[in-house]
Amino acid sequence: MSGVKQGDSLSATLFNIALNSAIKSLNVRGNILYKLTQCLAYADDIALIARNKESLEEIFNKLETSSKVTGLQINEKQTKYLKMSASETRRGIQTLKINDYNLKGDGEFTYLGVNINNSSNISEEINTRLMKGNKAYYANIPLLKSTLV
Repeated sequence: MSGVKQGDSLSATLFNIALNSAIKSLNVRGNILYKLTQCLAYADDIALIARNKESLEEIFNKLETSSKVTGLQINEKQTKYLKMSASETRRGIQTLKINDYNLKGDGEFTYLGVNINNSSNISEEINTRLMKGNKAYYANIPLLKSTLV
């Protein structure tokens, strides 16, 4: 048996160090407007953005290779992809096969609390955030009105 226990504070730190090393080796800094690929990462959430399927396969393969070097592996069950296009007919949801991975296509997913979908309807996201804010506010009214505070 090797490594640290899951849930140990040291395991999260070591994981982030290993993941940071894997992501830095991709060398995809900059703005997607000027590049074919982009990698967004926060803690263990990673979003790969690409202008076309070939570029997505390339960056995915680079991430897989650099992850293996640090002892990490991609969890196929938690990996999704979303195809965005101005044309509704080109947004089809299907399974994407890259090497041995079958990535589940999805019409939407949540990344860092933001709902991302292929219809790019920003008003949905604004309404969702307003609803969450109101829910938090009304849940805390008793605390805000308390004379003990």
